[in-house]
Amino acid sequence: MSRILLMLVCTFCTLFFNSCNKDNDVDIAQCKVVRLVGNFEDRVKGIATIEYDSKNRISRINSTQDSVLRSFTAVYEKKRVILKTKYDGDFTYDLDGSGRTVRASIYRGDVIYTFSYNSEGHVATVTEKYRTQHETTYTLTYNNGNLSTMTGITPVWNNKRVFVFEYAGDDKHNYDYNLAEPLSFIQLRDIIPGLFGKMSKGRLVKVTEDSDDLNASNIYGQRFITEFKYTFDADRNATNVVITNSSYGKTPGKDLYHNWTTTTNYQLSYKCN
Repeated sequence: MSRILLMLVCTFCTLFFNSCNKDNDVDIAQCKVVRLVGNFEDRVKGIATIEYDSKNRISRINSTQDSVLRSFTAVYEKKRVILKTKYDGDFTYDLDGSGRTVRASIYRGDVIYTFSYNSEGHVATVTEKYRTQHETTYTLTYNNGNLSTMTGITPVWNNKRVFVFEYAGDDKHNYDYNLAEPLSFIQLRDIIPGLFGKMSKGRLVKVTEDSDDLNASNIYGQRFITEFKYTFDADRNATNVVITNSSYGKTPGKDLYHNWTTTTNYQLSYKCN
């Protein structure tokens, strides 16, 4: 699967995972996404149905195209959640006493994550270890309850990745959940709501990812920009999301140049109380 498609898949996971909404000032329907249709550049089309258990937790996703949305069955234990995927083995999330993930194992154990949390309950650091080859540590900073920057350092490669997150400034869609989970922009996939402490509350509209320092004249670098545009129904559920992703490159002594831009469109169907 291409890097861009993976990014779009993981960026979009929490859009439907956190689709029950209730504004603090206005009572609106409690809704859950039950069907999702995704189109990648009109070339890859996938249809996914989402099932819930008696506790309103995601229990199963059935997808016709795992590149659009991963199929899995969820198993909830006291201190562990297991996603049994169709093609990629078990994804396991080990929980602390507060029900937050402190360790995650994905892709049959090829990638291991450990998490720490700040005093406000947000993820503070994430350490990603890929087999035994390299380790990357991400440091997260927040502003007004939203993740604002995330910096990843990989010492063995002397590599740095910096993510900057932008949110909508209007109050009209000030949700109690966020539509695109920033944690999804690292290798970690399938962000399950409630398992990673407090999550960003704003409506994510743009993410800029830079590799190394793009302002340094002697650095080869890359920049990826992901933008989100939403259409809402009367209950303020996102019924259509367009995700545009652009890639840029940089060579020593030259300005950024554009590589490619792709667009993915998602349509969501809800079941509301």
